[in-house]
Amino acid sequence: MSRAWSVLGKLAEQRVLAARRSLQQIDQLIERLDQRVGQVRGLIAENRALQTEKIASRQSIAEVKNLGDFIQRLLLIEQQALQEREVLLSRRQEAQRRLQDAAREEQKMNALDERAAQQAQRAQEKSEQSQMDASALARFNQLRQAPQS
Repeated sequence: MSRAWSVLGKLAEQRVLAARRSLQQIDQLIERLDQRVGQVRGLIAENRALQTEKIASRQSIAEVKNLGDFIQRLLLIEQQALQEREVLLSRRQEAQRRLQDAAREEQKMNALDERAAQQAQRAQEKSEQSQMDASALARFNQLRQAPQS
C-alpha cells in the first residue's frame, strides 16, 4: 500500500518542480521586460531632451517632427510592453496558484505515504508479537506437559 502513495508522492513532487520552473521562467520574462521598459523610458527621456534642445536652438522643423514621431513610436512600444507585463503578471498568479496546489498535493501524498508506512510497521509489530506469543505459549505447554509424562 505504501508503494502506491510513494509513487503518487513522486508524481506530486514532479508537479511541484514543474510549477516552480514555470514560475521562474515567468519571473525571468518579467525581469527582461522590465529592463526593456527601462531602456525604452531612457530613450524617451533622451529624445525628449534632444527635441527640446532642437526646438530651443531653432533647428529644422523636419528634425523636430522626426524626433516627435520617434518618441511616439517609443511610447507605443512602452505601452505594449506594459500590457505584456500585465499579461505576464496574470500568468504568474496562475503559476503561483498551481505551485501552491501542487505543494498541498505533495504534502498530502507524503502524509498518506507516511501513514501507510506506520500502519505497515504496526501490522508487522503485531504479527511479530503474535508469533512471539504463540511461541511462548507453545514452550509453556511443552514445559507443562514434560513433567507429567
